[in-house]
Amino acid sequence: KLQFLYLIDQPTMQAAAPLLAAAALSGASDQCTFTIYNETLCSHAPYKNLRQINMAACCQACQVDNQCNAFEFEGGADPEHGSCQLSLVPASSPQTAKGVTCGTRAPLPPPGPAPKVPADFDCSIRRLALQYGKHIMAPIDASHDLYEALQLGPDCGDATPKSPRAAVHVGRYEGGAVHVWLSPDGDDKATGLSKGQPWQTLVRAVEFLASTPAAARPPTTVHLLPGTYNLDSTLELGPEHSGTEGSPVRFVAEEGPQSVSLSGGASLQGAQWVKSDPAALAAAGVAAPGPSVEIWEATLDKGLWAGPSMSTLFAGEQRQIRARWPNGNPEVYCARDLHGGNGCTGYAQTSLKRKTYAKACETCRLGGNVTNLYIHSKGSGQMIYDGTMPPYDKVHNITVETPEAFYSPKVEYSTHQAYEMPAGVRSPAGSFQLDRFDTSITKAFWNTAVPSHMYTESWTPRALAHPELLTVHTYQSEYWGSWSFEVGAIALMEDGECHVSFTKGGFQEARGGPIGGMGGRGVRQDFYIENAFEELDAAREFYFNASTRTLYIATNGSQHPSDMGLVAPRHEVLVRVGGSGSAKEGLKAAVAHITFEGIAFEHTTPSFMQPHEPTAGGDWSVRRSGGVVIEWAKDIAMEGCTFRSLEGNAVLMQHWVRGSRVTGSDFHDIGATPLMLVGSTDGADGTRGTQPWGNTLSRNYAR
Repeated sequence: KLQFLYLIDQPTMQAAAPLLAAAALSGASDQCTFTIYNETLCSHAPYKNLRQINMAACCQACQVDNQCNAFEFEGGADPEHGSCQLSLVPASSPQTAKGVTCGTRAPLPPPGPAPKVPADFDCSIRRLALQYGKHIMAPIDASHDLYEALQLGPDCGDATPKSPRAAVHVGRYEGGAVHVWLSPDGDDKATGLSKGQPWQTLVRAVEFLASTPAAARPPTTVHLLPGTYNLDSTLELGPEHSGTEGSPVRFVAEEGPQSVSLSGGASLQGAQWVKSDPAALAAAGVAAPGPSVEIWEATLDKGLWAGPSMSTLFAGEQRQIRARWPNGNPEVYCARDLHGGNGCTGYAQTSLKRKTYAKACETCRLGGNVTNLYIHSKGSGQMIYDGTMPPYDKVHNITVETPEAFYSPKVEYSTHQAYEMPAGVRSPAGSFQLDRFDTSITKAFWNTAVPSHMYTESWTPRALAHPELLTVHTYQSEYWGSWSFEVGAIALMEDGECHVSFTKGGFQEARGGPIGGMGGRGVRQDFYIENAFEELDAAREFYFNASTRTLYIATNGSQHPSDMGLVAPRHEVLVRVGGSGSAKEGLKAAVAHITFEGIAFEHTTPSFMQPHEPTAGGDWSVRRSGGVVIEWAKDIAMEGCTFRSLEGNAVLMQHWVRGSRVTGSDFHDIGATPLMLVGSTDGADGTRGTQPWGNTLSRNYAR
């Protein structure tokens, strides 16, 4: 049974009872019932023609033209609605002709007025359909699409409607759902309704989502056709883009996993490459390249690369290496790392005879501890935790509502271990400690520091024109974690050792310690330097001269840069799915019910020199960023996705996150952590629930 029921109460609809006939043209069945409720329309003159119009429409759609007289017209009062009911119902005789059942869909009748129907009356039908369509689809303005579908221009001479949001189109509805389409070769001025008329950018799809409140939006699927979608900026999804439990929002790779990627990089395909002049390189102090290594260069205009610097580069999925000394591949595991093995290549060693410490802590006893933080239970008054928290010249007493069963005093974990310069050891001239953490963001549990310089027993023999552009990568003294520092200056000592001063860094972990001497694992600290033009001498190395905007790259001799698929990442975060809240006040507004299926996320910038944050009770630190950041959110899903060529974290869930999941996904070539979940606290108070709870990470593969 096919039934069309319309409750019409708009004054603009009162002149157009014929909406029923327009509805009949969309299909038919073995029983066609058209019902309309409106007192004004019940007495409207066009009803005398309603029987003929609807019967003709139903018969045409069912291919039973010779049985139109089998329909009967019924009318009368409707007690429930207090108005009148006009229906078309089939008579008792069978509705078949020419071997075709009335319920069989057939080609629609040609456009134009139905036979024997006055043109003005037919146009009234269409105008009502336009008005009612605008009514039920608000706040999405679909005037233009409906106008074209109803042929109001060619058949009725109506002017094209002006839309206040002419760029917004309704998606294709199927079974009560909305479907819109994207393609890297699409056009954001297209309708977005089908594969043949896709939009081009995810920004356009996000605008479409925001045009309809979640409560009024049907289930919505954004179909991504194959290709790479380059993001000009971080894609932001907030509460206004949310779905609901019954009407989720899905971003789907239309042709399956690996067919679609979201890239934060800029393609350098248009660069004009030439081989570098060996004499010019030698004059600039560049080391002679290795066997079969060729150096190429290209000047990048701002239309190709707008960045002031270039910290990373990819050739396809292969990470390239900023020109470094000693030569080596940081992606190759070395037995010395964490285990004190020998035979590692690509590293130099810090000084054995000179050990540098951070400046002595002014507010705590050297080598001892200071306790100025006391957390008590509100119920019993029992102290459940003590430790340290800046500022150290004040005592902090905090009372929290905490289930007693989960806590007991653990004084052994609250002792403060200072790694500053030991008593009796004279600090080298000019020594000071680097300010590693912004304690206005997180109160560090460990009051640790790192030296502002180091000594090395070996260094590159080449004179480096711009030491201030260098980065030193090394390890914490016990190989507890890695450190990276920006260099300030380099000075050669009388005995041949080198003194290297730092301007920033050391915040990549939170334990701290000295640099130099024999480390805690019985080995010296390894290090290497990068971003030295003079060290551009091995395949896969690159260097970007920001002043001349020249990119240099070393290839193995058989490669031309134009054939390498070079991409330079521009963004640290590709997609942020987040509502709002704070550690002090808790959740304010959540984004919800958004799923990404089968999509690859690639090409982000390194995060190791971006500010890090120590955790509330540990000796490590984190960078709150990632290829995908999920925060203040619930029921967000990443299913069957790929995360690759990301120089920072891949997925970060932080603050208040509930019921979200990352499943069946592949992680490879990740610069930091594949999956990281981090909460937030108001000082030492984490009772607002601002931590990820009840989320699922399953069947993922990290390599």
